[in-house]
Amino acid sequence: MPRSLGFDLCRDYEGKAGDRLRCRAGRPDERGGGIRGRTGGSRWQDHHWQSARRPARVLPGDHQGTVRVSRPRVGREKAIQPAGADPRNHQARPAGERWDSAAAARCGPDLAFKVILIDYDEDLFAPQDWVGKELARHGIEWVVGQHRTPEAALEAARTGDVVMIQSARPLLTRAVIEQLKRCRCVVRLGIGYDNIDVVAATEQGILVCNVPTYCVDDVADHTLALLMDGVRRIARQDRWIRAGRWDRTGARHARRTKGCTLGFVAFGRIARALAERVSGFGMTLLAYDPYVDAETIARYGAQKVELDELLRRADFISVHCPLTGETHHLLSAREFSLMKEGVFIVNTSRGPVIDESALVEALRSGKVWGAGLDVFEHEPLPLDSPLREFDTVTFTPHVGANSEESVADLYRTGCQIAIDVYNGRWLQGVVNPEVESTTPYPYRRD
Repeated sequence: MPRSLGFDLCRDYEGKAGDRLRCRAGRPDERGGGIRGRTGGSRWQDHHWQSARRPARVLPGDHQGTVRVSRPRVGREKAIQPAGADPRNHQARPAGERWDSAAAARCGPDLAFKVILIDYDEDLFAPQDWVGKELARHGIEWVVGQHRTPEAALEAARTGDVVMIQSARPLLTRAVIEQLKRCRCVVRLGIGYDNIDVVAATEQGILVCNVPTYCVDDVADHTLALLMDGVRRIARQDRWIRAGRWDRTGARHARRTKGCTLGFVAFGRIARALAERVSGFGMTLLAYDPYVDAETIARYGAQKVELDELLRRADFISVHCPLTGETHHLLSAREFSLMKEGVFIVNTSRGPVIDESALVEALRSGKVWGAGLDVFEHEPLPLDSPLREFDTVTFTPHVGANSEESVADLYRTGCQIAIDVYNGRWLQGVVNPEVESTTPYPYRRD
């Protein structure tokens, strides 16, 4: 991993929105390197910079937690300009740096093209130090903060050309997005983007991107682990033994995978990766997804069926839906009534896809034997949640996406998105492609 960047950490800063650091690191020369620019795709390496570690300039604001500002390396201080300075003044630029009208348009009135991360989950997804260094190499300023209310997020995001959010908190509301006059792209550093008002962003000509591929294998692995717990009842027996209870009846309802039926509710990338993993288990695979054709589903050894048929036939059900108005409480009382007696359910998608009150009733009646849940309607899971009553339910705290590799992939892709926006390239993973005809910024496809 590249060496530490030239910025420091300032925690628990409280203040009023005020001056902001304005700096530009020089653009790279034409010898290659970086994320794009050479055949063969991404290349991440240390470009032998000597980082300058100095007290960081913090962006004051009504934030909570951490704020970081990337700093230019030693020898580039002359690139720091006051707001409104003429970028064409070659005396103020590092030797070899080019500037043209397109670059001036990209950077706006205060020169620095800014990427602002407004919130992230610090336990697992804290931004990695090399991100700021890589962006600075392209002349992009990187600002990191944790803002837990829409009002605080708005103050932080006002000067961002690209606004990123890693957490699932609903901070980018219509009221916030309508005031982001400088923003040209909002990035959800994750797969789901239900915490962003995409309609409002589209109306404002703002691109919305996600990172749909970063944790596919990780969530598939996690889903398989919860599924196998349901097959063999492992976590339940572990809990009994730790409590001093040696009771082999805990394995009484264990199942053999061969001959059982596994149903996928939605059949996107993660479901397909899971289907590949269980292909040797001897299970019948069913998939419900109105947006995926039968031929594609069949390539993964599964049969396309309607939801009701899947619910009637499946011994195990794995939920992989994004959260939309269409999928909210997709599995509710009616759907549970159709299921086999003793079914086991795994959900690693979004909690509100399942009506938890209906799930509790199905657990109490025995219709559902147990569940493996990584996501919940309310997170953290409330201490008084009735789901806690059932020792046949295994919980994990929304960590299915996490691994060392997935976090690196997440920020690598987010970094590339920011650089593409800066360079005027049309992006992969745009969830509102119709905005191309309304955005005031030209994008090229190459």
